[in-house]
This record gives sequence, C-alpha cells and structure tokens, in this order.
Amino acid sequence: MSRNSGARRWGASVGVLAFAGVSAGMLLGGVAQAATTPTGAGNTGTGTLAPFTASRVSSVAMNGDTDPYSIAVVPLSAGKLVAGNVLSVNFNHGNTAGAGTSIVQVDPATGASSVFASGLPISGPVGIAINPVNDGVWIGGFGATDGSTSNDMLILPDGTVKANYNTTTVNAKPGYSGVKPTFDGVWGEGVSKHAGQVSFYYGTTGSGANGTGGGQVWRIDPHPTGTANGQPVNSTYATIATGLADNASSKALPVTPGNAAGPQGFAYNDTTGVMYVSNDADNTITAIPDAATATAPTHTRRVPVAAGVLNTPENIALNPVNGDLLVVNAATNTLTEINPATGAVLGSRVLDTGAHNALFGLAVSTDAHGSPVIYYSNDNDNTLNVLRTSGTTGTSGATGSTVTPTGGAATGGGGSAGGRDTTLLIVGVVAATGAVAAAGAWRGRRPARNQA
Repeated sequence: MSRNSGARRWGASVGVLAFAGVSAGMLLGGVAQAATTPTGAGNTGTGTLAPFTASRVSSVAMNGDTDPYSIAVVPLSAGKLVAGNVLSVNFNHGNTAGAGTSIVQVDPATGASSVFASGLPISGPVGIAINPVNDGVWIGGFGATDGSTSNDMLILPDGTVKANYNTTTVNAKPGYSGVKPTFDGVWGEGVSKHAGQVSFYYGTTGSGANGTGGGQVWRIDPHPTGTANGQPVNSTYATIATGLADNASSKALPVTPGNAAGPQGFAYNDTTGVMYVSNDADNTITAIPDAATATAPTHTRRVPVAAGVLNTPENIALNPVNGDLLVVNAATNTLTEINPATGAVLGSRVLDTGAHNALFGLAVSTDAHGSPVIYYSNDNDNTLNVLRTSGTTGTSGATGSTVTPTGGAATGGGGSAGGRDTTLLIVGVVAATGAVAAAGAWRGRRPARNQA
C-alpha cells in the first residue's frame, strides 16, 4: 500500500506479500531469487547516510498479501524465530486495503522467507514490536474496515496467538477496576524495557464516521506471572498521550484503511525514558517523557524539525551508534537522520526514485563490526532492502550480509555521541540494546519462558 496526494494508492503489485513484489518466475522453492539493487540504490545520499550502500534482500509471494507496513529484527532464537531474521507485517491482500493477515520471516543472509503466522485475528497489521526478553511478537492491527475492529495482540515464537486485546476482551470479565484501553484505529506498535517490565505501545487514528478516539498513545503492561485480573496476560494499561494529530484533526473522514493517519512509529530511548513518536497525520515527531512509567497523559514536546523535512513520516528508529533518529518519509521516499534534541538534519537519502508513498517499514541492527545495518520495506515492489556501510558486508550470501541484532537488555554498551544515548530500544521495529548483542547473534534454541 502506498500513499498518493494524501490518500493511499493500493496494489502497486498484486498477488505478492511482505517484502514481495516480483513475478512468480523469480521464485524457486519458496526462496526469493532477489534482485541485488533496489530502485534508487544509486542515490548516495548526504551527510551521515552517504557512506551506505543499498541492496535488495528478498522478494517473495505468499498468500496474496502485500504492502509491508512495519518490520522488526528478531532479537533471540526461539520457536520458529531465528535471531537476526526480519519479520514483516503485511497490510493489504492484493488491492484490498487492510485485508492482509500475514507475518513473514526473512533470513537476510539468504533471502529465504516463510510465513511466521497468518489468518485471523491478524487483520490489517500495521505495526510490530518484539519482546527483547522472550521473542513474544506484538502486532498492532488496524483491521479491514473503519478502525472500529482494531486490536493489539501477542503471538508466541511458535506462531500461535497468546492474547488478543480488543474492545471485547479487555471488558470480558468483571472485577478489573483499572484503566481499560480503547482501540479506535490502532496504528503502529512500540516496545520498551524499564526496571524489568517490558511494555508495548500503540497509537490511534480514530474510528468510524467521526474519527472517535484518535490521537492517543496507549501503553500495555503485561504481567504473565502476576495476579489474575481478568485481562489478557493480567495486563494493566495507561494512556500516555492525547491530543495528537489524527484523522479527525486532518479532516480525513470517515476513517478507512485507505486514509488512516495518526501516531504511527515508535522509538524508545532506554536511558532517558523518552518515547519518540512519528505522526503521519501532521508530519511531526513527538517526544513523550517517562513513557514506561507514566500513569496518565504526560507533557510532550515536538522535536523541532524544520518545515518540509518530514513528509508523511512512518516508522522511526534510533541509530544504535549515535542515538540519532532515523525516519522514513513515505511521501518523498526518503530516509532522514535527525538530531532528536535540536531537530537538525544530519543526513538524507532517496530510497526509491519511482512512485512516491512507498516507504513504511524501518528496522536497525548492527553488523559484526558494530556498524549500523538499516532495513527498510518498499511498497512499490513489496521488497525488503538493506543499507550497509562499505566494507562491512559480513558473511556473504544471497544478500551479502549476516548481521547481529542489537541485543535486548535494558542497559548495555554502544557508546554515545554528543551526549545522546546509544543503548536503546528501537521500537515499532526492533527491540535493541547493546548488553545482550551476543544473545542476538546466537542461533541456537532458547528454553521457553513466560511469554508476554
């Protein structure tokens, strides 16, 4: 799915899925024989993004789903999941917006792909975050209608659904007296780890004819070993931001899968406790302090980015080397690196010179040399692509690289740049800190843990 002049353009490629968008003739035994150079790869970029070289990882066709909206690097090996692989959620089915029901796993070293999970209650998945402790996969689903059937869910590493959070299930049992979330156009998915608690986040676009309930950011705190409280995974909840731009404020009504917009991308700074949220309704990035502990909407601030820098910003991540923000802009097909304190643009790169409104998914890892490895998905051809710095290609394979995901602990190494934190969780795309980078590189099997 792509955006075009404020509305999404559906079905740039039909009958393909998740990083997919090639003809059946390019497939061999379910493994994509990927092209090596994505559209726009010749653009060298500016500033911090100039040293990177682009290559295509995978193009596959599965289940007829298309339009990879969010991607995540797997931090650990457990169940079906292999550390260092990339998961994608796929929003469309053919040309039908919000009808996708598949999550695909891709090995970036070979381009081999497989379905990790598919079918209901996965519905119009738009965001993904992975628990850095146990590989629990959290999916934000917009749904196939007007946002009123949205959900958030936990999928275990074996691909089975553990918990489905929606308007019905959070109100299913009496006796819970805490705050209960709303699910009005779930948009995106994020993760944080703070003081031993792993939490998950989603934004809302609003739902229905009037865009009810939009512009909010909700946090889910699962307690898998806690006291039973009638909620999925004994969860508690908090709304940590309200009044952000959404469908109603941008007058894009009624809400549909084709015009949904609001708080979408999430990136958590593990040291400062700030959650950065990109918003494709008003081209902004909002900083939410104390995101993992706030019990009510907190004071937020805008990252002071100059007008025109952000153009339909979708997913966002933190550079694991210097702590800067990386954001993909769908409307201009660009990747931009931004100083989160000053809003200064440090680097920019065109990632696709074709039709605009192609970029959504973004995930960042590091290679064996500690250099950033930047994955992005492209809706124009439904592919997963990668940017690497020259000379750090790692283990040669179909894609030319085997990378190490950046850990999954709350603290760890990685250094800092200009006082900005570099031991962090990359949210909405990949949970990351430096302390357990070795665990992220281990491809053995890990014993099952309490899953949340």
